[in-house]
Amino acid sequence: MDVFCASCAEERLFEQPPCLDGHEPGGCPEWACADCGHAILAGEPLSVSGARRARAAA
Repeated sequence: MDVFCASCAEERLFEQPPCLDGHEPGGCPEWACADCGHAILAGEPLSVSGARRARAAA
């Protein structure tokens, strides 16, 4: 998958490294730039609404 790499400052090939979290093949959200190793998470957005509410209540 070609994605813009913030470290390389241009589009690069991103690959999935070996998953140590037990995800099924192809199901891991972690991707790394094949040139520099810059990592990203791709997939469904994380929900942070609960964390925001807890912080606001503190």
